Amino acid sequence: MCRVQPRNHARWLRVWVLLICGASAAACEGPAPRIVLGRLSPRPVVSDEDAGPELPPGAVACRRDADCDDGVDCTVDSCATQGYCSNSIDNSRCTDRLVCNGTETCDATLGCIKAPVPNCDDHDPCTIDRCDESVKDCVHDPRDFDHDGEADYHCPGGTDCDDFDPARNMSAAETCHDGIDNDCDDQIDEAGCGALPHDTCADALDISAGGTFEVGLVGAVGDYVASCSRPEIPQDLVFSFDLAQARDVKLIARGVQADGSDEAAGLALERSCGVSDSEVECTHSFPADLRVRALPAGHYYVIAASSNAARTLSLTATFGPATAGPSNAKCEDATEIGSGGHFEGDFVDVGDDIMSRCTTEAQPDVFYTFTLDDERDVEISALGSEGRAVSVSVRNGCGPLEDVLRCESGERVLTRLHRLAKGRYILVVEGPSSSEIGFMLDVAITEPTPAPAGDSCTEPGSIALGETQRITLETLQDDVESSCQLFGPDAVLLLHVPTEQDLQIKLDGDMAVASFALQTKCGVPTSETTCRKGMPLNARLHDVAAGDYFLVIDSPTAAGLTLQVDGLPLTQTKRVTGNDNCYSAQEIPAVGGVFAGDTRLLLADYDAPVACGGGAASPDAAFSLTLSSRQHIVATIDADFDSVLMRYGAPRAGMNLCSDDVLAACVDTDGSGTKTTLDETLDAGMYYYIVDGFKGNNAGAYTFDVSVNEP
Repeated sequence: MCRVQPRNHARWLRVWVLLICGASAAACEGPAPRIVLGRLSPRPVVSDEDAGPELPPGAVACRRDADCDDGVDCTVDSCATQGYCSNSIDNSRCTDRLVCNGTETCDATLGCIKAPVPNCDDHDPCTIDRCDESVKDCVHDPRDFDHDGEADYHCPGGTDCDDFDPARNMSAAETCHDGIDNDCDDQIDEAGCGALPHDTCADALDISAGGTFEVGLVGAVGDYVASCSRPEIPQDLVFSFDLAQARDVKLIARGVQADGSDEAAGLALERSCGVSDSEVECTHSFPADLRVRALPAGHYYVIAASSNAARTLSLTATFGPATAGPSNAKCEDATEIGSGGHFEGDFVDVGDDIMSRCTTEAQPDVFYTFTLDDERDVEISALGSEGRAVSVSVRNGCGPLEDVLRCESGERVLTRLHRLAKGRYILVVEGPSSSEIGFMLDVAITEPTPAPAGDSCTEPGSIALGETQRITLETLQDDVESSCQLFGPDAVLLLHVPTEQDLQIKLDGDMAVASFALQTKCGVPTSETTCRKGMPLNARLHDVAAGDYFLVIDSPTAAGLTLQVDGLPLTQTKRVTGNDNCYSAQEIPAVGGVFAGDTRLLLADYDAPVACGGGAASPDAAFSLTLSSRQHIVATIDADFDSVLMRYGAPRAGMNLCSDDVLAACVDTDGSGTKTTLDETLDAGMYYYIVDGFKGNNAGAYTFDVSVNEP
């Protein structure tokens, strides 16, 4: 018997079977013989016809096109006649037929991919190169950045001496007294120059027909002074209009910068141009908004002004039928609203009758009143026009601020007073001080319902040390005061501190600004131990005495917040002396600390700036803080005197410590207050803090609390 080599076993096996079948047909009947060759596993005998054609390396066998789908949209998938798949690239399936965003191609694995946009740079600084889809090619326009139709005069054939100012070019007229070469002839205010159109009363632009007017400001001179004139808006233009009969008048002015952004403006309405005694009304805002109700027939002038940054001034004038003013502009004339309803009004020619907790300046107000015969809920909705904010307050009467029960502000105010006791109430709607807008008011008086838990001081929620809570503000009201209160709903939680210790309070409003106040008497800002705001907040409070506290949580925009309160080891107050200047400064540990001292024992080494500390020197104490990484620092002075807190940076080469050149921050209390706080996020480095007094001879005992937290 011949030995069959393993690598040729298939060939010899076929020959051997054919020889047997050829010698005797009976030998091919019955079960197939079991043949073992070397180490090969038993396999059935397969003929060449059953094996099919031999595939190329890596090919995928198939019977139909559907077997060849590779999941790539830009390939053509088919089953070749040889029995294996073909996946060919088709770039036409990727193109968007646009040239200027590059030519898209097909990748056999990634699918359609973008190509780099065409590079149209011709390396000529005097052309503006771009790809133009209309011609499907690169174009090279003359350099004309300000689009005034003249090329930069630094380029061949150019005539524009300031290619970033469309008001300056060879075609412009020379304007007198502006110190600018307007017509690009290398001369300034040469003979033959003229005044800017509408710059004086003699050339006032008539706007009697109403509409929007845009006039160039470059070269305008501040010719006239109005009662609300501001030094930062020195350029003015003059407009005029005639009224044949009494009309309502609305004027809105905007300064427009070269990039199209708005600039603050001023408006003065006068009966005699440039005569301040004839002034009807004056306003300064962003934009300036002046409205007069039932202005009598006559000839009027408008002085419109803006800053040097403005290139043009846009004035919109609207004249309408004369209307009567509101009858409820005084608290004693409040409009009765009965059981509620829908009301509309405006603040045109309305004054400020009383103040509320919502406002810090004089704002126009109108008044409504309602009477409850029994305990009821009162729901109030108010909407300011033109996207401007309004304030709504409910009070027991027209008396002092203590009578205010609720006060909220915003473009849209929605508030509900739960279980309001029977009696008569005043509802005040206030508009912005800078714009006499309109408003809509809706009031609904319904059956009494309990306030949600944590909505007020009478029904506070609770939180324990070591606890984390998710607080939902959407159903709560803005009804608890704090010194850092923000407009928006607030929550109140009762916190028990069993022993004297530090507290770590973390407050996250999901990227919204939020605040917390720790109070011993709920809703009484003067009882606060601290009040912080931020986005988010992470504050360590040092040396918190044992007792019960109210945590007032507030946010103007957050729907919900996450609050975490933890107890930490007590930071002992350290008595300090001898820290007279920055060379003998008391070092603050990296985790912060609390220090007690007396500036009467020290010298007056550092002068606070006039705008912050009065400009004179009081005895002062110095502290140093070294940060190895970026941290959020809250430094607070609680003193027996009118305190000032300054911060200096590390000295530059050749400079003394805490020299005026490196004064980085200064804060002072309002009035004669004694508590001063500097809240900052600082990078790694060395810093010096100076505890000082306002002007001279303000000194005494103080506590300096420095909290260091992750930003």
